[in-house]
Amino acid sequence: MSIGPSALMMLFDKIHLYPDFPKEGILFRDISPLLADKAAFQIASHGLDIMADEFEKFDTVACVESRGFLFGPIIALNKVSGIVMIRKKNKLPGKKFSKLSKLEYGEELLEVAQGMVGNTVLIVDDVLATGGTSKTVAEMMTVCGAKVVGFLFLLEIPGLGGRGELEKVAPVWSLITK
Repeated sequence: MSIGPSALMMLFDKIHLYPDFPKEGILFRDISPLLADKAAFQIASHGLDIMADEFEKFDTVACVESRGFLFGPIIALNKVSGIVMIRKKNKLPGKKFSKLSKLEYGEELLEVAQGMVGNTVLIVDDVLATGGTSKTVAEMMTVCGAKVVGFLFLLEIPGLGGRGELEKVAPVWSLITK
Protein backbone atom coordinates (compact mmCIF):
# COMPACT_ATOMS: atom_id res chain seq x y z
CA MET A 1 0.00 0.00 0.00
CA SER A 2 1.29 3.47 -0.84
CA ILE A 3 0.38 7.07 -0.10
CA GLY A 4 -1.43 8.80 -2.96
CA PRO A 5 -0.77 12.30 -4.30
CA SER A 6 -3.91 13.78 -2.68
CA ALA A 7 -2.86 12.48 0.75
CA LEU A 8 0.63 13.89 0.29
CA MET A 9 -0.82 17.25 -0.75
CA MET A 10 -2.98 17.25 2.39
CA LEU A 11 0.16 16.71 4.49
CA PHE A 12 2.00 19.42 2.56
CA ASP A 13 -0.83 21.89 3.22
CA LYS A 14 -0.78 21.13 6.98
CA ILE A 15 2.77 22.44 7.34
CA HIS A 16 2.69 26.11 8.24
CA LEU A 17 5.48 28.53 7.35
CA TYR A 18 6.77 31.22 9.73
CA PRO A 19 9.33 33.69 8.34
CA ASP A 20 12.10 34.96 10.61
CA PHE A 21 11.55 32.36 13.33
CA PRO A 22 13.37 31.55 15.59
CA LYS A 23 15.60 34.30 14.20
CA GLU A 24 15.74 36.59 11.21
CA GLY A 25 16.45 34.84 7.93
CA ILE A 26 15.02 31.46 8.95
CA LEU A 27 11.79 30.22 7.32
CA PHE A 28 10.42 27.88 10.00
CA ARG A 29 8.29 24.91 8.91
CA ASP A 30 5.84 24.03 11.69
CA ILE A 31 4.53 20.46 11.61
CA SER A 32 2.30 20.99 14.68
CA PRO A 33 -0.89 21.40 12.59
CA LEU A 34 -0.13 18.09 10.84
CA LEU A 35 0.34 16.36 14.20
CA ALA A 36 -2.88 17.88 15.57
CA ASP A 37 -4.96 16.50 12.69
CA LYS A 38 -5.78 12.82 13.34
CA ALA A 39 -6.02 11.86 9.67
CA ALA A 40 -2.84 13.74 8.72
CA PHE A 41 -0.89 12.21 11.59
CA GLN A 42 -2.07 8.72 10.63
CA ILE A 43 -1.18 9.24 6.96
CA ALA A 44 2.26 10.61 7.86
CA SER A 45 2.96 7.74 10.25
CA HIS A 46 1.81 5.17 7.70
CA GLY A 47 3.86 6.80 4.94
CA LEU A 48 7.03 6.79 7.03
CA ASP A 49 6.43 3.18 8.03
CA ILE A 50 6.12 2.18 4.35
CA MET A 51 9.29 4.11 3.50
CA ALA A 52 11.20 2.31 6.26
CA ASP A 53 10.83 -0.87 4.19
CA GLU A 54 13.21 0.65 1.62
CA PHE A 55 16.18 0.39 3.97
CA GLU A 56 18.48 -2.50 4.73
CA LYS A 57 17.26 -4.44 7.79
CA PHE A 58 17.87 -2.58 11.06
CA ASP A 59 17.63 -3.60 14.71
CA THR A 60 17.49 -0.10 16.21
CA VAL A 61 15.64 3.10 15.38
CA ALA A 62 17.51 6.18 16.61
CA CYS A 63 14.85 8.75 17.49
CA VAL A 64 16.07 12.35 17.58
CA GLU A 65 14.60 14.65 20.24
CA SER A 66 11.94 15.69 20.26
CA ARG A 67 9.67 15.03 17.32
CA GLY A 68 11.66 12.05 16.15
CA PHE A 69 10.19 10.48 19.30
CA LEU A 70 6.75 10.64 17.67
CA PHE A 71 7.55 8.66 14.53
CA GLY A 72 10.49 6.47 15.53
CA PRO A 73 8.57 4.23 17.97
CA ILE A 74 5.81 3.62 15.41
CA ILE A 75 8.40 2.41 12.90
CA ALA A 76 10.23 0.36 15.53
CA LEU A 77 7.06 -1.41 16.66
CA ASN A 78 6.03 -2.27 13.11
CA LYS A 79 9.53 -3.40 12.09
CA VAL A 80 10.17 -5.27 15.38
CA SER A 81 13.23 -3.29 16.36
CA GLY A 82 14.28 -1.39 19.45
CA ILE A 83 14.64 2.36 19.85
CA VAL A 84 17.36 4.54 21.24
CA MET A 85 16.67 8.14 22.16
CA ILE A 86 19.01 10.90 21.06
CA ARG A 87 18.54 13.60 23.69
CA LYS A 88 19.70 17.12 24.34
CA LYS A 89 22.21 17.86 27.08
CA ASN A 90 21.44 16.61 30.60
CA LYS A 91 18.24 14.72 29.74
CA LEU A 92 19.65 11.19 30.11
CA PRO A 93 20.80 9.50 33.31
CA GLY A 94 23.77 7.14 33.56
CA LYS A 95 26.73 6.78 31.25
CA LYS A 96 26.31 8.44 27.92
CA PHE A 97 28.18 9.50 24.82
CA SER A 98 27.93 13.22 23.93
CA LYS A 99 28.71 15.16 20.78
CA LEU A 100 28.26 18.80 19.78
CA SER A 101 25.96 19.36 16.79
CA LYS A 102 25.97 22.46 14.60
CA LEU A 103 22.52 23.70 13.58
CA GLU A 104 21.53 26.24 10.96
CA TYR A 105 21.03 28.76 13.79
CA GLY A 106 23.29 27.59 16.63
CA GLU A 107 24.74 24.54 18.35
CA GLU A 108 23.49 21.89 20.76
CA LEU A 109 25.01 19.02 22.67
CA LEU A 110 23.42 15.66 21.84
CA GLU A 111 23.63 12.56 24.02
CA VAL A 112 22.88 8.85 23.74
CA ALA A 113 22.93 6.29 26.55
CA GLN A 114 25.87 3.91 26.36
CA GLY A 115 25.09 0.27 25.67
CA MET A 116 21.65 0.92 24.14
CA VAL A 117 22.53 1.01 20.43
CA GLY A 118 22.16 -2.16 18.34
CA ASN A 119 24.23 -3.24 15.34
CA THR A 120 22.26 -1.55 12.55
CA VAL A 121 20.47 1.77 12.94
CA LEU A 122 17.83 3.75 11.05
CA ILE A 123 17.91 7.43 12.11
CA VAL A 124 14.45 9.05 12.26
CA ASP A 125 13.66 12.74 12.72
CA ASP A 126 10.95 15.17 11.73
CA VAL A 127 12.82 17.67 9.52
CA LEU A 128 15.93 17.53 7.33
CA ALA A 129 17.38 21.03 6.93
CA THR A 130 21.18 21.39 6.83
CA GLY A 131 21.66 17.83 8.09
CA GLY A 132 23.88 18.89 11.00
CA THR A 133 21.92 17.09 13.69
CA SER A 134 21.51 13.89 11.69
CA LYS A 135 25.15 13.85 10.66
CA THR A 136 26.13 14.19 14.33
CA VAL A 137 23.76 11.36 15.27
CA ALA A 138 25.29 9.16 12.56
CA GLU A 139 28.76 9.87 13.93
CA MET A 140 27.52 8.97 17.42
CA MET A 141 26.04 5.69 16.18
CA THR A 142 29.34 4.80 14.48
CA VAL A 143 31.27 5.50 17.69
CA CYS A 144 28.78 3.20 19.46
CA GLY A 145 29.74 0.45 17.00
CA ALA A 146 26.62 0.52 14.83
CA LYS A 147 26.17 0.73 11.08
CA VAL A 148 23.79 3.47 9.92
CA VAL A 149 21.52 1.97 7.24
CA GLY A 150 19.64 5.19 6.48
CA PHE A 151 17.92 8.41 7.43
CA LEU A 152 14.14 8.90 7.39
CA PHE A 153 12.37 12.26 7.69
CA LEU A 154 8.81 13.52 7.61
CA LEU A 155 9.85 16.77 5.93
CA GLU A 156 12.85 17.82 3.86
CA ILE A 157 13.70 21.47 3.25
CA PRO A 158 15.31 21.64 -0.20
CA GLY A 159 18.26 23.87 -0.99
CA LEU A 160 20.00 23.70 2.40
CA GLY A 161 22.40 20.90 1.46
CA GLY A 162 21.36 18.42 4.14
CA ARG A 163 20.58 15.55 1.80
CA GLY A 164 23.94 15.73 0.04
CA GLU A 165 25.86 15.52 3.30
CA LEU A 166 23.83 12.62 4.63
CA GLU A 167 23.90 10.61 1.38
CA LYS A 168 27.66 10.32 1.89
CA VAL A 169 26.78 8.18 4.93
CA ALA A 170 23.63 6.24 3.96
CA PRO A 171 20.42 6.51 1.88
CA VAL A 172 18.05 9.39 2.71
CA TRP A 173 14.25 9.30 2.39
CA SER A 174 11.71 11.98 3.19
CA LEU A 175 7.94 11.87 2.90
CA ILE A 176 7.41 15.57 2.04
CA THR A 177 9.59 18.29 0.53
CA LYS A 178 8.66 21.91 1.32
